[in-house]
Amino acid sequence: MGKQRHEWFIYAPHDNEAVAKYLQDGDNRFEESAVRDALCADGKRRDLWRCTETQAYFLWRNPQSRIKIFNRLGQNGKIRDVTFLFKKDRRSLKKKRKEAVR
Repeated sequence: MGKQRHEWFIYAPHDNEAVAKYLQDGDNRFEESAVRDALCADGKRRDLWRCTETQAYFLWRNPQSRIKIFNRLGQNGKIRDVTFLFKKDRRSLKKKRKEAVR
């Protein structure tokens, strides 16, 4: 059995047009990356854009964009909100302890 990969999605209720333009990136088939009415792990249905982890991070860093980032493990996993993974304060406890000792 091979290693399963995460599939990444962006949910942008207010900035849909800006996200679509960014994800288009010269490709006219970017509409195929839209996932319509996807059932998420929290029980809500959302329209999501399929992307890479790098694209999601780049869009999340933009202070004007108000997006949420979702992912799922493999093709059939539950789509879950993982926006917290991109927060600035997210560091391991070991690093925090080392800084506190100094």
